[in-house]
Amino acid sequence: MTKDERLNIRQANAEDLAFVRTLLADGALPNSDVDDSGRIRFLIADDADGHPAACIGLEAYGSEALLRSLAVSRARRGQGVGCALVVAAEDTARAMGVSRLYLLTTTARDFFLRVEYDVINRAAGPDTLQGSSQFAELCPASAVCMSKTL
Repeated sequence: MTKDERLNIRQANAEDLAFVRTLLADGALPNSDVDDSGRIRFLIADDADGHPAACIGLEAYGSEALLRSLAVSRARRGQGVGCALVVAAEDTARAMGVSRLYLLTTTARDFFLRVEYDVINRAAGPDTLQGSSQFAELCPASAVCMSKTL
């Protein structure tokens, strides 16, 4: 990224949820469970002009969490924004006491392999995550399950 393309990564607020839902819908990602309950903690990457450009979510279950809802606006793809958000989400997860992240993806397997996530058997995911809407309802059985120890 050039100096003009700096990002500000911050915790999402209630006003950001409409942006998150729209960005997820644009990327054909599940968004029906995005609400203001606080169950999913979102991070937002704002571009240098202060406009939201990307998002990522964390859904914690004790020492394990789902990394979910990584979406980057079309204009910012291929510029390292997704990688920066993953690093920020991992740092946030560590600060929350999370030691292992899991995710499900139908389209971003190669991206997550590059940022050191491993493909695992979906059934090997912890029971607490198996009961989440992401595992139980929103992601198809064909989604690849991946994990990373923090």
